[in-house]
Amino acid sequence: AARLCAPCVLLVRRLRALPLAFWLLCVMQSAFVCVLFPLQSLGVSWTRELYEFSTEDAALLVMLVPLTALLLSAPAGALIDRYGRMIAVCTACLCALIPSMVWLRLRAPLPHAAFVVVGAALAVQPASAYACLPLIVRADTVGVAFGVLSGVQSAALLVAYPAASAARNAFDGGGVLLLASLAALGAAA
Repeated sequence: AARLCAPCVLLVRRLRALPLAFWLLCVMQSAFVCVLFPLQSLGVSWTRELYEFSTEDAALLVMLVPLTALLLSAPAGALIDRYGRMIAVCTACLCALIPSMVWLRLRAPLPHAAFVVVGAALAVQPASAYACLPLIVRADTVGVAFGVLSGVQSAALLVAYPAASAARNAFDGGGVLLLASLAALGAAA
């Protein structure tokens, strides 16, 4: 029985060794996925509703997010490697989501620009967040830290999807945008 408990004791020790900065990074990363992933999953339907686009046009518009991220991910990582300032970059990415969501909610012209900004944040924010981990946790807890961060993000998504659906049903397509803006603002603070 003692042999079976040894890995659990080790895990608890490593979890207790994770600093406050790590847990704050988990909150920021969770807010980011709570903003981004419901936007992606509900994006076509509310883009159709808010902008009166066809399903095909709305899908093409929402595809700007992963396309932009695909094109900018490697250059974003290279910039992070060169200049650092990872926490500031994480915060800036969260803050960039807020005007994008407001832009879309207000049915402002050129919604394409807002989706490109969201895609750029999708490229830059994870590059900066994941680069932080080895700098803020002890070397013997890096694997645990990555695992916990991944688990916390998954737990956040368990809340984000139902919350986004409830906001969409309670308000309209823009309710998701308002909820996402509040999540980003809270995490950036």
